[in-house]
Amino acid sequence: MGGESVKTLIITMILQLTFLTNLYATKILILGPKGENFNLAIQGLTHELNEFEFQQIYTQANTPISILKTTILNSQPDGLVLLDNSILGKIEALSKSQPVIKALPKFALMSLNLKSSIKNLPNAYGVELEVPAYTLFTQFRRISDNSFSKVGVFYQKSLQEYINISKKQLAKELIELVAICVDCDDKSTERDIINKMNKGARSFIFKERINVIWMLADNATLNKKTLKDFWLKTIKPSKFSVVTPFAEYTKPQVNLGHFAAQVDFQTLGSQTGMMIESYFDGQMPRMRTEPPLVVKTYLNLFKAKQTSLKINSQQLQNIDHILE
Repeated sequence: MGGESVKTLIITMILQLTFLTNLYATKILILGPKGENFNLAIQGLTHELNEFEFQQIYTQANTPISILKTTILNSQPDGLVLLDNSILGKIEALSKSQPVIKALPKFALMSLNLKSSIKNLPNAYGVELEVPAYTLFTQFRRISDNSFSKVGVFYQKSLQEYINISKKQLAKELIELVAICVDCDDKSTERDIINKMNKGARSFIFKERINVIWMLADNATLNKKTLKDFWLKTIKPSKFSVVTPFAEYTKPQVNLGHFAAQVDFQTLGSQTGMMIESYFDGQMPRMRTEPPLVVKTYLNLFKAKQTSLKINSQQLQNIDHILE
């Protein structure tokens, strides 16, 4: 056989092998919005899953449910990756009317209150976005030299289960979580919520003697209005240490957060990828949701020293990022 014939045969075999690999690859459809953190999560998820074929479709909060239905049915994926809470609700609705979508395994990440969000979504699993209260406050207490025993928090009623779990976790560490629901009244307006938060802050100071506030990532207690009219106006760095889920709030120019524990988004994606790989290897996840494995910590040391907390300088080496 001539050299050219051998070369042609090799190329043909490679093309056939590539075709067969693509033909039998497990196909995963990714649905979710654009954004830097979302991109990092997707990079982590797809990085080592070479035997999978990924297709990514960008969605928005106002993407019609009919478009999602057509996209999924035409794509014929073996599984779905769902990013953001808005997409979870729409896929749950579609699962009620579309048996094919209902049967698909679904893997969720980058969504708040995930355990509750996928409660009624069939065949759904995922990795939680929130850092567990136990992880958050045991780390913060180490650097603050155990100088607090109470934590105040404002929350929306949809997070009640998360708050109950957090109370139990912190009680084991002898930390009392004093929680105020801002929208448990059926007709709570935005102004009502801010008034309740202002009243609660006064109670934290004068009644409960609390000097640590936990900021939650929810759209009732943390939005443009509450950020401007409560967090930046009422919560003074000298009165409270603010523990936040967002590293950006610890930056000096923001003048708000003292300590942050935030998930590593790329590792969050990798953790979800391992869950997907195990599932298609026949190993069903032991739990529907998992806490994040990797958390990055941030401390604004200058602001922390302005409060009544005692900073343990020997523990600062355990903080990933220190701002001064």
